[in-house]
Amino acid sequence: MSRKRNPSDLLQTMAEAFPHTFFADPKQVQPLKVDIHLDLLAALPEGIKPSQAQRFLSWYVACSAYLESLLQGKGRIDLTGAVVESEIPDFIREQARERFLKLGAARQSAKTANRTGNHPAAQPGQPRPAAPATEINLKDLYAMAVDAKLEITLKFSTLPNAKPAGSGKMAFALKTPDGQFVTVEVNNKTWNKLVKAAEEWPSWVAALSGTMGPRTEKGFALAGPGLQVFEKKAKTAETTSPPVDAPSVPASLAELVAPPPPAPPVTVSIQAGTATVTKRAPLSLKR
Repeated sequence: MSRKRNPSDLLQTMAEAFPHTFFADPKQVQPLKVDIHLDLLAALPEGIKPSQAQRFLSWYVACSAYLESLLQGKGRIDLTGAVVESEIPDFIREQARERFLKLGAARQSAKTANRTGNHPAAQPGQPRPAAPATEINLKDLYAMAVDAKLEITLKFSTLPNAKPAGSGKMAFALKTPDGQFVTVEVNNKTWNKLVKAAEEWPSWVAALSGTMGPRTEKGFALAGPGLQVFEKKAKTAETTSPPVDAPSVPASLAELVAPPPPAPPVTVSIQAGTATVTKRAPLSLKR
């Protein structure tokens, strides 16, 4: 009985028969036309059986290089290499992402098992052995990446030394803490805003934002720069709190707590013989 041929063994044969469709180099792999198996069965190379071609296609579209080509959104091609579908639907790309991650996880698990060997099962009451640290696979991270906008903000509070760059622009450079030099070109209006801030404000800060442009020898250029300048005002001394006026007392309550006015003296004369005795009536507090 003859041994079944491994589907991967047919890659070289298929790549020679269809050099613009099947590739041994993973970087050249592109998604295939839908139902391309019908075209392939009608143009099979000599010595390749239909069942072998079907198994080869199943293996080819399950490879990580093919899944990665779907993630990158490359166009679908036919047996001649012509692009017949330029865009890959989002749900197809999402399915490819899930399969790509599962394939990478399985491959990483196999590598870990071969490197560390099988761990004995933990005895009851004993902690399980710690799993080995998983190495980060950059391709897996690239496959998981989502679209994002890169923005850079540079803050400085000293007027840079600038040179005319032509076309009504001024050029200068800023140095970041990690030693990179960011070159910037702004129009004269933006530059004059910086000059005015330096002349009129004793203390100020500028925020220059944009995206990363071309790389330079010692850093990069800032593309699409936008500028905002703010005055830094000195902190004022703490002021004493204003005196708090005593709350006014209602008239009815004032009458209850205020001392009554002194009563007028009352004179009583008592005559006893020739003497006259004068007595004052006792004071009384009236509510």
